[in-house]
Amino acid sequence: MSLTRAVAESLRQALATVVVVPVTPLNADGNPDWVAYATLTRRLIDGGITVITPNGNTGEFYALSQAEARQVLASAFVAVARDAGIDRFTWLAGAAELTAPAYWVSGARGFTSGLANVDPGLPLAMLDALRGNDFGEAMKIWEKARRFEELRLADASADNVSVVKEALAQMGLCRADVRPPSRLLPDPVKQEIRAMLTSWGLA
Repeated sequence: MSLTRAVAESLRQALATVVVVPVTPLNADGNPDWVAYATLTRRLIDGGITVITPNGNTGEFYALSQAEARQVLASAFVAVARDAGIDRFTWLAGAAELTAPAYWVSGARGFTSGLANVDPGLPLAMLDALRGNDFGEAMKIWEKARRFEELRLADASADNVSVVKEALAQMGLCRADVRPPSRLLPDPVKQEIRAMLTSWGLA
């Protein structure tokens, strides 16, 4: 095997996993909290996450200035653009846990996850189940994650980031602050998130 093919195969294998877009925590003044950003990123790595994508939807890229987006990239990431192709790269399901089992059956070998910011173990357990062709177990995990993901999808995904940050705030890991068009969540949703975190052993 040529060096180029060996490198390509290594990349394919490395990307066949849970891909996480970290949140961009904010200080009370609305500026990014880079210390919390580094802490949350380290938490993902310590939790077993091996592929992290900066400046994605959960990171509120649409609300960051150019300088802030560059700072996100400078915090240990480099953006690499590649032509997609199932014959050259690993196909990832980009719509998180809710679609991961169905995409797996169709040939995807990894998936993105915003939930992993809150509990890295949950999507990794789903990945393990899918890799072992244990779709029964994968669907049990799917059911466990379902309501959290539905809250993120509510109102055309308007609360996507807010739900993740609220969960992290309830865990004492960062503030729940978001930038428009995201919003702070109403109390009933906050209470539902607290109940989920309690059931997962995180609150």
